[in-house]
Amino acid sequence: MTLINRLTHMKQEEHDSLPEFNFESRLPGESPLAFAYFELYRDAGSQRSLRALCQSEVNGKKRTLSQMGKWSSRFHWQTRVEAYEAEIAHAASLKLAGQRREEITAFIANDMSIALELQKLCKIRLRNLAADTDNTDCRELRQLALAYRESRLWLMELTGIVEDHSGDENQES
Repeated sequence: MTLINRLTHMKQEEHDSLPEFNFESRLPGESPLAFAYFELYRDAGSQRSLRALCQSEVNGKKRTLSQMGKWSSRFHWQTRVEAYEAEIAHAASLKLAGQRREEITAFIANDMSIALELQKLCKIRLRNLAADTDNTDCRELRQLALAYRESRLWLMELTGIVEDHSGDENQES
């Protein structure tokens, strides 16, 4: 069971008795050497194992699997590693959410710009049609009104005034 699942499903008294999830500094009683090995273990990623850790030297010394097991158990290495990985996953999630927010903001700004430009074109063309009342083309006037209406709906959807109902016509059939 993962750390997050354990924390979610445990009772308060179990939660209170959990060891500290500190993965950035030594725990009380943890020697600098034990913490150095913990950092190697924590940072090993998918290759993480106590057996592989025994091959690493810290201060020119290697430690036995038995010693690694004692330190791992006593100083809650697995729980601390889970907390470390949860922190990394959370940071990555926040970064991705920020990127998505920026992309959505840019998308909406682009759509807004296009819709406003369409309204400007409609306004310009309407002025030209109004100035030439002798040659008014009703079909063009209707197309212009429809284009303006679409740009208004588009802007209203973008600003949240109305919801997008463009697919509703297909559902009524």
